[in-house]
Amino acid sequence: GHHATERYGIQALGEHLAREFDIEHEYVDIDNPV
Repeated sequence: GHHATERYGIQALGEHLAREFDIEHEYVDIDNPV
């Protein structure tokens, strides 16, 4: 489903923003029951 394939992009975005703006981020992998 979408959850399995879309999580990598948001993780990559978080890592990019963390490097770019010197911030911390945490990806929380929670299934959406919808």
